[in-house]
Amino acid sequence: MLTGTVQRPALTSQGDGVEVKTPRWSVLVTVTGPEVPGEGLPYQAPATTCTWIVTMSGATGPVPVSASDFSSIDDEGNLYRPALVAGQPKPPPVLRPGQKLSFELRAVEATGEGLMRWAPDARNIVAKWDFVVEND
Repeated sequence: MLTGTVQRPALTSQGDGVEVKTPRWSVLVTVTGPEVPGEGLPYQAPATTCTWIVTMSGATGPVPVSASDFSSIDDEGNLYRPALVAGQPKPPPVLRPGQKLSFELRAVEATGEGLMRWAPDARNIVAKWDFVVEND
């Protein structure tokens, strides 16, 4: 398992866990996806709806949780701001030791390669997950 910090953000593939460490806490974070609708359709759109699942567990202290701390960037440098999936329960603002949570994020993104990124302080990225948006 990789370790991610502000000084050395982890870079891994979607579905792999990252142990994120800060001076105040550490936590295991996994991002899976994106899941996309319409695979195998005859027309392949240049962009599609993407859904990721974020899972956090093993916190050693109070970990701030906000969907707005996640962002995605594609292979052409376009920035996306995924939002919580409508109708899903909003995650608590803080993950405490002994708790586990999962939530879904969604954005319309261009097909191709990308990175989902987490910056728990809204500025400094600590972990990145490589993915490919495919709708064929």
